[in-house]
Amino acid sequence: MVVAQKLKEAEITEQDSLLLTRNLLRIAIFNISYIRGLFPEKYFNDKSVPALEMKIKKLMPMDAESRRLIDWMEKEEIPENAFVLCV
Repeated sequence: MVVAQKLKEAEITEQDSLLLTRNLLRIAIFNISYIRGLFPEKYFNDKSVPALEMKIKKLMPMDAESRRLIDWMEKEEIPENAFVLCV
């Protein structure tokens, strides 16, 4: 019985998984935007993410373009052709 309770507590729910995926996508897009210089450096704030034990660059809404990207991320409405990443 105790083992079953521990397993249930350790389970990651679908909602938890979705939230983590969204956060990681947001972190990736903001950091790529920073590294690629898509916005001036002053548009980004350093932010610590204790749960992931990392520091990230968070994009701030400083103009219409940065506001649009943030809105896309928050509303989950990123157009299919918004990003083309070249490796």
